[in-house]
Amino acid sequence: MWKLSFLVILWPSLASGTLGLALSGGGARGLAQIGVLKVLERAGVKVDRIAGTSIGAVIGGLYAAGYSAEEIEALARRVDWGAFIEDSPPRTSLFPGMREEEDRSLLQVRFQWLRPELPKGLTRGQRLAHFLWTLTARASYLCGGDFDLLPIPYRAVATDIVTGGKVAIGRGDLSEAMLASISVPLLFFPHPWRGRWLADGGLKEPVPVETVREMGADFVIAVDTSAPLRTGGALRTPLEIADQVTTILMTDELREQLEMADFVVAPKLEGYSSFDYRKVDSLIVLGEEEMEKKLPELLDLLDGTERDESTGELPLNLIFEGNTLISDERLREVVREGRNEGLSPEEAVEREYIRRGYILATAELEDGKLEVDEGRLVRIDVEGNRTTRSYVVLREFPLKVGEVFHVGKVKRGVEQIYGTGLFDRVSVHLRRRGKGVALTISVREHPYSVVRLGLHFDRRKRSEMLAELGYDNVLGTGGRLRSSVVLGERRQVYTLNFCMDRFLRTYWTFSFRLGHEVERGYIFEEWERVGEYRRRSGFLLASLGKQIRRLGDISLELRGEGGWMEEVGGYGYPRGSFEVRSARLRVSFDTLDRYPFPRRGRRTEVLWERGMFGGPNYFKFYLTTESYFTFLSRNTLSIRLKCGLSSPDVPFTEQFTLGGQEDLLGYREEEMRGWKVLCVNVGYRYRMPKYTHIGIRTDMGRIWPRGKLLLSFGGSISLETLIGPMILSYGLSSEGRRRFYLSMGSKF
Repeated sequence: MWKLSFLVILWPSLASGTLGLALSGGGARGLAQIGVLKVLERAGVKVDRIAGTSIGAVIGGLYAAGYSAEEIEALARRVDWGAFIEDSPPRTSLFPGMREEEDRSLLQVRFQWLRPELPKGLTRGQRLAHFLWTLTARASYLCGGDFDLLPIPYRAVATDIVTGGKVAIGRGDLSEAMLASISVPLLFFPHPWRGRWLADGGLKEPVPVETVREMGADFVIAVDTSAPLRTGGALRTPLEIADQVTTILMTDELREQLEMADFVVAPKLEGYSSFDYRKVDSLIVLGEEEMEKKLPELLDLLDGTERDESTGELPLNLIFEGNTLISDERLREVVREGRNEGLSPEEAVEREYIRRGYILATAELEDGKLEVDEGRLVRIDVEGNRTTRSYVVLREFPLKVGEVFHVGKVKRGVEQIYGTGLFDRVSVHLRRRGKGVALTISVREHPYSVVRLGLHFDRRKRSEMLAELGYDNVLGTGGRLRSSVVLGERRQVYTLNFCMDRFLRTYWTFSFRLGHEVERGYIFEEWERVGEYRRRSGFLLASLGKQIRRLGDISLELRGEGGWMEEVGGYGYPRGSFEVRSARLRVSFDTLDRYPFPRRGRRTEVLWERGMFGGPNYFKFYLTTESYFTFLSRNTLSIRLKCGLSSPDVPFTEQFTLGGQEDLLGYREEEMRGWKVLCVNVGYRYRMPKYTHIGIRTDMGRIWPRGKLLLSFGGSISLETLIGPMILSYGLSSEGRRRFYLSMGSKF
């Protein structure tokens, strides 16, 4: 027999008079169900069967897995529910070479052959799926995938969107069952399950009273937190309209299910919508208040509740076997501490292992000997990878056969596999195999042919459009092949690029890029424009490097560029052909949590370049670093340093520039040029609601041979959009220079 350690609640009595609990959907309103469970627990009412729909499937599943109402409440309070809508992997889990692509915020369409794959929902639910898995992995493993063997038998109700039938899930992975039930149409992708496509169970059984009856419950309590119809003024978004349609469709079924219940609890939730996840505290309180009012009536209907207050003698001296991670001395101390809290030796030892992240560990006491099964891996498999080679998945997973299962390492591994960008969904399944654990990494591939589009506008380059065609998984190795074109008023770029972020199982990386660029630029003297030129060039860049974990990389680059400078007007620039051949050493580190508008982290790049191979002989050193610190949730401080040093006779095309919206406010973009540069920016940004930011910044900069230190100050208002940031800013310099800036879209 297995236990859920310190989370376990009483096993249900199989005698007559079993009590069932049916939990409805309702989105955020369903959090009131936690309050109902708290009151039932305090009153000693023991639930024997439980089924849930949508959010009720999540709360009910956690309760059935052994979490107490207070533990579920603590989870609900600390979780950022809105973050589950964001489907992108954590930025720090991406390969360093992929972050630049993700930062560009391009509109993207994937193709299966020539057929575009349109999204089936707003989010694939990867973050939510893995969060639920982390909470329920131990329960799923110990029950062997049979929900009747959970501390409380459980069903998650979902809807088959192909047949329209109800599906009461009672076997499999607990987190997958929850996710299927909560897959709200339009918000989440339909959930694949045993050849079916499942969606929100509320479409067929808004409160699953019938399902609880089918499980053998004699007395059913229905908790109804479903949302009423919205008024016309509240239908502002597609999600709200879809929620309204769902509510209309389930109205009759909801009434029928409630009529089948023996007792109904319907918290007074007027004024709360399905999306009010920030009001966790008040919703739980309202659930408690309603259940407290109805508790006397419920207790009158029940014959009583069973309690298990039996205690046994605890052995004073124990012999431990199977423990390799925690010493005997520490386990004896843990047993003594657990005894003071009323825990058995097995429960105390399991709790210690779980606290350290070894959540599959179990303990069994017999004849004074406590044997520990730490949950050691005996097999790791990959499934679902039709195109991708298995080693591409396994190399990102930090656990190996022979090691003890650790939930933190699994979480990191799933994030890294998902961060490769090769899969729509990554999940982990566990099962017993002899005296060990068999682990399967399940992946769901998406089409790898992709088209990306982007738009950008600023006052210097004017309007630009990017079109990119790529294939993201060359030969199943994760290699990325790209062909792109940038068309704009002042710049046109044509490139072909191949990048391998990891070669085989190593951390070596290489890339190859060639292209052609045409760009028009200006020359300024004493703040006036004195010249305009057109630069045409072809370039080739080959890079070989090595990743430094996911923090950054170090690479050696060979570069060649040649072309000619054409006169458009004025003076101040060379004319005729030019050629540059150089070797570069580049080191970069990047821990920014997001881009643009990072909230924490640091990004640093160091570049050393030497002209050689028959081209101009010069050297160039460049350092840029930026750091961000957020306090009180919405306030972010930033500091940025840029410095560069090169040969005084460095070629014109390799000179440093200074000025503009990012470097030195009050001046035009790249208004100053030279062979040495220093710039410091210190800023403050406040994050407002609705993806809006306001900020202020002070700049200090100097470029040589110009011999004067320049100071400036300015402010900005920014908006996050689908194509990237839209930024309106204004700057004033110490020399009295003033300038407005407007940019829209990510740079490319």
